[in-house]
Order: sequence, then structure tokens, then C-alpha cells
Amino acid sequence: MADRVLAVVSIKPKVGEAAKALGLPFRLVSIDELERVNHGCATPPSDELRRLGVRGGVAELAALAAGGTSLLLRKIVVGRVTVAVARV
Repeated sequence: MADRVLAVVSIKPKVGEAAKALGLPFRLVSIDELERVNHGCATPPSDELRRLGVRGGVAELAALAAGGTSLLLRKIVVGRVTVAVARV
């Protein structure tokens, strides 16, 4: 599956460490970049993200901000990791 992942994208720099460990490229996006993504299906943000000033969900918008054209997988949470997948 990792051979089909083009990039790991996050607003949190620490996620870059996980991407590196997996041998995947990492792209850090800003909250401003996420807010420029015009997509109505983003899930609501967590309380932690609201405190950071994020108005929409991050996972879906980050996948789309990285060049995705449509969502293949909406936000899912696995342990402490939240993931969304977009088609490019």
C-alpha cells in the first residue's frame, strides 16, 4: 500500500517523523492553506483543532490540499492518528 501513497500531509510538523520512518514524502500545510480548499464535505474539527483556530476538518482538507481531486476515504481515526485519502 505504501507504494501507492504519494505523500503524508499534516498541519503538525511532528508527523514528518512518521512519514520519514515509512519512507514517504512529507508536506506541511498551514491552516490558511486548508481554509482555501473549497470542499463542503470536511468533517467538523476536534476540540483541540478548534483551540488552534481551525474551522473545518483537517484530514480531508489536507488530502485535497496536497493535490487530491476527490476523497476516496473520509476521516478515520486509528489510535492517535487521523487519516483521509484523496484521489490524485
